This record gives sequence, structure tokens and C-alpha cells, in this order.
Amino acid sequence: MPVKAFDLNEIENPQQVGFFESRNEINGYTGGYGNGKTAAMCIRAITVASQYEGARCLVGRATRPKLEDSTKKELLRWIPEHWIDKWPSERRNDLLLKHTGSTIEFRHVRQEGKGKGEEQSNLLSATYDYVGIDQFDDPEFTYKDFEDLFGRLRGTARYIGDDPTMPRVGPQFLDFTANPTRNWLFREVVGPYFLFKEKGFITQKLLYDKETKKCIITVFNAPTRANKRNTGERYERRMRIVMRHEKSDKCQCSQEWFCKFRLHSCTLI
Repeated sequence: MPVKAFDLNEIENPQQVGFFESRNEINGYTGGYGNGKTAAMCIRAITVASQYEGARCLVGRATRPKLEDSTKKELLRWIPEHWIDKWPSERRNDLLLKHTGSTIEFRHVRQEGKGKGEEQSNLLSATYDYVGIDQFDDPEFTYKDFEDLFGRLRGTARYIGDDPTMPRVGPQFLDFTANPTRNWLFREVVGPYFLFKEKGFITQKLLYDKETKKCIITVFNAPTRANKRNTGERYERRMRIVMRHEKSDKCQCSQEWFCKFRLHSCTLI
């Protein structure tokens, strides 16, 4: 399996760099399709597993097909093969690293099957040092999943790297990626942060620590064109054609991430 060098470009895609370098407790990467969200989150998970001793990292997706066909493949694309002690199997969908003894556990939230089984969570009741959820805007997710995942972030793995900005234990990061949406993720999590960033408003829903007077969440938002180096000009041009833009004075969307009017400057593309 070939391993490619992951290029973090501060000029072309500064939001992706910001997401990768963020040390906040909750970190989101949103925006246009194909802007490099999944790859950046997978690199974050690999970084934690490779720099913390015995860390337990969860990489999740809404359903098993989505997990296996997209997120898991993307992560395996970037991790060096010689780092891996045990590969995921049908019985145990975990990846074990040799030099740190850390695990990356691939999990999906919704069970396959009929009836009630579709509503049952497949996330383990375990203690994690890192949680990364890809496409958190998928309809299978709810705010309860967000709460449950954050509640499991109480791991105390020891940091053995040489980056002074990383937490000495944990690191107890919850990362997520999301495409443009107007569902609970925007209303309860992302929207209040964008409003605070743009207007300075501290609303009841903002994930804000009153003692430190700081948000415990940071969300980075990038357009499709920011990742044009990897997706190609043809893809970006097609997105411009399909995602038609119309100016509208009615839209007051913070960051225009979920802009249903698709303004001329919308970060969708």
C-alpha cells in the first residue's frame, strides 16, 4: 500500500492547517465538498496514535458501508505500513501500532438490520484518548451521540512526542468533519460558534467555559477550491457549475457555511 506525503499548505488551504494544528478540546472542519476534511481528520488520528503511549483512538462514521468505503480507506492510505503491528479484521476492527502500543478503533454508530436494530448505537462504552467522527452531518447522528462521545473522552495516555503544544496526557480531543447542513449540528454546535466568532455573541448554546472565558470548540471552514491542488481544476469547475450562486439580501448566514441561498462568496465552492 503506497504512502503519500501529506501536504499542509498554509497559503492555499490555511483552514486545513489550522484544524490540524488546533489544540482545543473540540475541533471541527467544515465547508465545501472535497476540501480535504476527511484526510485531515485521519492524519490527526494517526498523529495522536503515534505520539501517545497506549492511546485508544476512535475513528467513527454513521454506518458501516460509509466507514469501510470512505473513512477507513482514507486513514489506511496515509499510515506507514511498517508502523502497524496488527491490521483490522472482521472480528476486531482495530489497528494496533508497534512503537506506541496505541490502537485506532474503527466504529460506526448505527447497526445494520431491521426494526429497532437500526437505532442502536454501535459505539463502545469505553474510555478514549481521541475521538474523530467523519461527516458528523450524516442523518444517523444526533446530539445525544455528540454528548456520549464527549463523555468518553477521559483517557490519560502519556505523550511521548516532542511538540510542547500537545497536552501531556490524553489528549482528549474530539474532532469532527461535516458538509454544509442546517440540521442539529449547525443549530446546536457549529452555528453558535460562528455567531460568536463573527459577532462576539455568547449564546446559551455556545460551548463556552465561563471560568477561562474561552470556547472549548474551534471550527474551521474552507471552500472546495482550497483543495484544488488535490481534487483538480476540473472538479472545482464542475462544482461551480452545479452549485449555482445567487445574491440575496435575505441571507444572514454566519460564515455562509449552510447558506441555502448560495451567495456569490459562499464557502461551498
